[in-house]
Amino acid sequence: MGDRRTLKRKKTLYRIAVWVALLAALALLARLAPTLAKPEYLPADDFGHFWAAGRLNAQGQDPYQPQAILDLLYQVGRPTETSGVVSVMLNPPWTLPLVMPFGLLNYPLSRLAWLMLTIAVMVLCAEQAWKLYNGPVQQRWVAWLLMISFAPTISVLQKGQFTPLILLGLILFAKWQRQPQRFWLAGAALALAAIKPQLAYLFWATFLLWSIQTRNWKTSLACGLTLTAATLAALAFNPQVLLQYQQSMGAFPLSEWATPALGTYLRILLGLDKFWLQFAPMLAGLAWMAFYWRKHRHAWDWTQQLAPILLTSLLTAPYYWTYDLVLLLPAVLFGGLLLLRPRLTWTTSLFWLIYAAISLLDLLLHRRLDESWFGWVAPAVVLWCLAVCHLSPGAPPILASDESPQ
Repeated sequence: MGDRRTLKRKKTLYRIAVWVALLAALALLARLAPTLAKPEYLPADDFGHFWAAGRLNAQGQDPYQPQAILDLLYQVGRPTETSGVVSVMLNPPWTLPLVMPFGLLNYPLSRLAWLMLTIAVMVLCAEQAWKLYNGPVQQRWVAWLLMISFAPTISVLQKGQFTPLILLGLILFAKWQRQPQRFWLAGAALALAAIKPQLAYLFWATFLLWSIQTRNWKTSLACGLTLTAATLAALAFNPQVLLQYQQSMGAFPLSEWATPALGTYLRILLGLDKFWLQFAPMLAGLAWMAFYWRKHRHAWDWTQQLAPILLTSLLTAPYYWTYDLVLLLPAVLFGGLLLLRPRLTWTTSLFWLIYAAISLLDLLLHRRLDESWFGWVAPAVVLWCLAVCHLSPGAPPILASDESPQ
């Protein structure tokens, strides 16, 4: 009995020490925030536009107005635009309630808070995906290591982008949709994926088919109500925000974006004026999805099907940036889990080296080249995941389209 009390007391003291250390670290970071957020330490990134949009909408102003955003960025000492084009936040109005609280803070503290939030979200994503794939608890450090060494993770944290929240929403949906009593949570989590709906367009298509087949309209309703509530929250501060968003989409046409998507390269080869080519790969993606759904629909399991859906969706999406490839993390984690099962061999060592080479090459080349040079990253990650899956003996068919789900 005495030993048990002593052990319990030690655990309590340990928890107290951890919380004290955490609070002290947060206080130190808050103190250093003005210095850490300076351009020489944290270069200009996308979060500046999110912060400005959140602040403008909270004040009842146009969050998509380029000059208003630029004026705010000047005030906080962010570098000026050198390309002649002022970037704005082009995410839908239901995204604004996510950034409005950050817009109320001064920029340095807001940037630091966003960075800490997205780091925590990525850790949570790695943890939850590892659990979905039944990864050993004692080896979850592998999930953390793969997450932080994945080049898109580093890029998305540096850019201050939304994609970690999208990934979290998809993973939590896959977790909670298996629990009927949590359909509201599953739907609310799924609303996060609507921040950039084009990234996981195949997910939305299969979600519709799944909802029809299972007659699970509650999750769809929960998602729709969450998006409606978020939009109404943005409208409450700025009644003109829907019109302003429509005008911004006209001022910043999608045809001018040079992303590393397959459709962009088709336009470069066959004619930049043929804008429809940007969406041509989606036809191949939808054809694959139709075949995949027909083959697996009777035993559909989102925990198994989420990874291949996201892999194919990113390969054929009309627009994405390399930091958006963080959505491939579940497939990467599953590949890492498979490589842990057999003893270390020359084959598994080669796979680990290839993974490290892809991430390292991505990070190094990004120091000198723009996004248009990185169309190889998504296919390289997909091929790595598929090769690990198909060459691992006894691997579950989570990434294999030629087998039925278990």
